[in-house]
Amino acid sequence: MHSQFYLPENPDYSLLDCVRNSVRFAHYCLTAEDCGRWRSRGSLVDSGGIPIFAKPLGQMEGPGWVGNSLGGAILLYRWGCFDHCFVLKHVALGLIDHVLDSGFITDEGAIRCYRTILDRRFALNGVGNSDWFCPGEVARVAGQMLDVVEMLPPSDIRVERLRDRAQQCAKWLLTCVPLVDNWSPVRCAIDGSPLHDLSFPAADGLYLAWLFMHMTALGMTEYDAPAYAMLRRFINDGGFYSGLHPDGDLDDMAGGRAVAYRLFRRAGEIYKDESFTAFARDNALAGLDALQVTSDEEGSACKGLVRTSPQSKSACISGCAQSSRAYYEAWEADGKEADLCCSITLLRAIARQQQSSTGFLPACVRWDSTPSCSFTSPLQHNLVHLDPAMKYLEKNG
Repeated sequence: MHSQFYLPENPDYSLLDCVRNSVRFAHYCLTAEDCGRWRSRGSLVDSGGIPIFAKPLGQMEGPGWVGNSLGGAILLYRWGCFDHCFVLKHVALGLIDHVLDSGFITDEGAIRCYRTILDRRFALNGVGNSDWFCPGEVARVAGQMLDVVEMLPPSDIRVERLRDRAQQCAKWLLTCVPLVDNWSPVRCAIDGSPLHDLSFPAADGLYLAWLFMHMTALGMTEYDAPAYAMLRRFINDGGFYSGLHPDGDLDDMAGGRAVAYRLFRRAGEIYKDESFTAFARDNALAGLDALQVTSDEEGSACKGLVRTSPQSKSACISGCAQSSRAYYEAWEADGKEADLCCSITLLRAIARQQQSSTGFLPACVRWDSTPSCSFTSPLQHNLVHLDPAMKYLEKNG
């Protein structure tokens, strides 16, 4: 860690304050459906929690990257357990039921990532149409289903359905989406064929490799070869970290490095291969250090964040949160206090961006001539920092 990167604790606004306010804002942005289900009022909202209908994502909700219904449900459920809030756990389960029961998952295992709020029309992508889909985005949702399985009690009636749906989705992806040079296409047509004009290697393929590796760890040997081939392709190329969210900022290298670190550290354990572990530490994680913002720049309270890319003057809140989780796992693995300090510094820097009165966190922070964005995604950017924050709070109270 760069010696100037560290941020001290703010005695007037703790990490606990930040988390509780984020949860309060996210909960405010949800609405009840029939039969106990819950959904987001919009995948993009302003600081007042009002959906931004001028943008396609503001008109939609669902389990896709920005909608993040399952990922948000996981975080709200965990926080409900930690904070002894039965109501919040009930809401989280309602979000899970919404994804399971409202038609997002087809019988074949494909996932329609979004649904429009007004006319309830399904869309395969964040633009709002079904002309193409992102395999990495679909794989992320399937992986979150497996995360929910691990989180819920084994007796919960949702567990078997989630496991079956995740396996169906993995099989559909394995069968219908051909790898291009041992990597996932960024976008595919609805029949699974790659859209070659957009087939550059992007970091969102890490989610497909992770899903296939997870299936391999569960004993499904048909996923072993493609998972291993994708991991080797990534290493042989020295890592390609941009494009973790192809619908958004292609330069979000911080988030890509964070996800790659966690994936390859886990791959080292599953495959008993030290080269994966070394790559995680010496390439993916080491590259985050160069992205650290070590001082407040141009009047912006940006110290303690990580840039989206080396030369940029912006930081994605989601990428910062994922980086915090990666540093925390590095500390757990290697015991280096510098990694723990990086993780906590990122959380404190995120807290500096929050409107304490509402809990609103902007999706992106900028310190150039472009003003920081005035919108967020309630269950993604505004909530994803709960993951590393709860890891820290669960251990330290």
